[in-house]
Formats: sequence, C-alpha cells, structure tokens
Amino acid sequence: MNPMPCYVLDLSKHNFYDENHNISLQKAKDEGILAVAIRATVGLYRDPRTEDIYNAAKEVGIAPTFYHVTVPNYSEIAQMDNFFRYIDGLDYEWSLILDNELHNGQTNERITHVIWYGFDRMEKESDFLPLNYTRQSWWDWYVNPWSGWSKYKLFPARYDDYADPYLTSPWSDGRYEFRDYDNWTFWQAYADHPSNFQGERYGVDSTNVDMDIWNGTKEELMEYLGIGVTPPDPPPNLTLEERVTKLENCAYLKHPECL
Repeated sequence: MNPMPCYVLDLSKHNFYDENHNISLQKAKDEGILAVAIRATVGLYRDPRTEDIYNAAKEVGIAPTFYHVTVPNYSEIAQMDNFFRYIDGLDYEWSLILDNELHNGQTNERITHVIWYGFDRMEKESDFLPLNYTRQSWWDWYVNPWSGWSKYKLFPARYDDYADPYLTSPWSDGRYEFRDYDNWTFWQAYADHPSNFQGERYGVDSTNVDMDIWNGTKEELMEYLGIGVTPPDPPPNLTLEERVTKLENCAYLKHPECL
C-alpha cells in the first residue's frame, strides 16, 4: 500500500452487513482517522445506515459529512430535496460531497445540468462549498467543460493499487489529468481491491474500505476540519452608550476594531 497517510474514510451500508450490528468507529479513531464521508442518498434512494454511521462518528470524535450520488435520469430537484430532507438535523462538520460517476444513458447536456444544479443547491444550503467526487475518465467524457467547475474542489478517485511506483498524487505519473482542474483536495486512492484488506483494521464488516488521502499535512487537515481550533471569545456586553460610540468610531474614524 501507498505509504502516504490516510485520515479519511468513505462509508456506507456496504461496510456494515448486519442491520442489527451496533456500529463502532473506535478502531478507526485509534488508527488515526479524523473524518468520514457518509453516503446519504443515491438518486432518490436513501442509505439505511447513514444515521447509524453518523452517530458512531460523533460518539468518538470523528468529523462527519455526507454525500449524494447523482443519477441523471431522475429529477435533479427531487434528488436534492430528498438529500437535504434525509440529512436534516444531522450536524455535518465539513464540505458536503457530490458524487458524479453515473451516466445512465443520458446526454452530456443532461448530465451537466444535473451536476450543476446539485452543486448550486449544496452551496446555497450549506456553510461550506461542496466537493466534486469523480473520475477523470468519466468526468472529461460525460460532463461539458465550464470555467466554474474549479470552484467546487476536486475529490478524484484513482486507485493506487495498480501503480508502480506508488503515485504521489492522482496524476503524478502524467496520466488521468483533469480537463477542468489542476489541483485536488482529497483523493480516493483505495477501494475494492485485493491489496486493500483494511476493513478489519478500521473496524468495519467489509473486507475492504474506501480510503482517502488529504492534499496537505495532518495539521492542515485538522484546521480544515476545525479540530483543535479555539473558538473566538464572545463579544463583550456593551451598554447602549458604548455601542453608539463604537458605531460612531467605525463610521467616522475607521477605528482599528472595525478594520
């Protein structure tokens, strides 16, 4: 396996076979996992273990988020309505993810529109800009080019199991470079392959588990996730006279507190 450290897992019902199994992510936490991307919806389908995985992550202090898999032959509005209804009340701690890998016989124009709408909804209804999970060989073939795609940071899937020597980025060997991106944020480097066999290590039922690499240091990832960041002090309780004076300073004197 690639020696680059993995701090993020991608989890769904496929990692937990027994519906009555009490999910624990303590082993994942002990192995250094800081965050999990949890599948919530695929088209109009809802993953039945989403909330169980979310609760397990929160219990041990792993930062959760959710992802939706676009299905282009379904209504884009119905898909995103379903996604946000399903995760309503669940406190995700980092960027939502739009998983783009299905074409289902639709035109490039239709696929592009569904993806654009998904990103737009996630941006409007979240405090974070969404991430774009996809494969270069799929994205460049099925999605129309647009200069605005790079706004939604790239989360590419390219599996390192077959690479020799090991990759140091999704395209460090000069292959599978994206048309619309020149950088990446997370990289899904491992999935279902015989060389994975990491399921037991991270405490899931499946033999393999999707593992994601962060493009930066552990400290930078912790800052991205808000881990160990001290919240700012609450604003002081000012009297009415003090508030008026502060407003006057801001308006007329460009007081340093307002800059």
